[in-house]
Amino acid sequence: MAPLVGVGGLAAFSTMRTGSNIALQGLNTITNPLIPDLMRFLQQRDQARCESVFGAVWIIVVALMAPAVVVLQAVIEPLYVVWTRGHIAFNPWLFALLSLSVLVFAVVQPATTIVVGNNLLKPQLLLSTLAALSVVGGIYLFVPRIGIVGAGVALLGAEMITSAGYKTVAQRWMHQHGMKWPNSSFLVAVTSISIAAVAMVLMIVFPLAKWPIVAISLLLFSVNTWRYWQVLPAIAVQHILRLASKFLWRRATLPV
Repeated sequence: MAPLVGVGGLAAFSTMRTGSNIALQGLNTITNPLIPDLMRFLQQRDQARCESVFGAVWIIVVALMAPAVVVLQAVIEPLYVVWTRGHIAFNPWLFALLSLSVLVFAVVQPATTIVVGNNLLKPQLLLSTLAALSVVGGIYLFVPRIGIVGAGVALLGAEMITSAGYKTVAQRWMHQHGMKWPNSSFLVAVTSISIAAVAMVLMIVFPLAKWPIVAISLLLFSVNTWRYWQVLPAIAVQHILRLASKFLWRRATLPV
């Protein structure tokens, strides 16, 4: 990408991607402990308990990550200027695209776990190749036209393509083994990403109205979280509450 955007553009891209990398690390810290449980429930063909793990992952996206990226979009620019000492220009479009890429990656984590955990090698190879081609092709197509924002478009596009692929393969695998993909809760999780996307675009286009936009989006996130809670099976609700209580207990017992 450096030949297309120059050293300055590459530095800006790498710097703005730091926040996305931190979010991914935080997501993995929360979701990685759930993977062994999901694989065990899949082997047992336990639909209810599988949905409980799905629910635990998606509640993070619905109730925490999606609202957080909207709030961060509203406050990040002055913090970014202080962090970089004004040497690297902030690009709100690129930051929003990278944030959305993280959300898309997060929402498809259960499907990725199913594909990887069951050693479905052909789909993995196909999707990895497709992702690489999408990124490279998108960079060469968009970066010369719209600068480093094009790299964000390429990454988000590749993430959406591979996410759709992993979801399709995982859904097919579950169907073949007498299980079903939890479409209701998945669609609510996708709705949260859509709310975040619209809110961030509106904040960039109408910067003077960013705080009313944040307030409205947080209201919509609250309604969507309530919807999500309603579509979860009882066992998923119990599992989420149990995980939350364990997390809070560990935080309370950490040495100061």
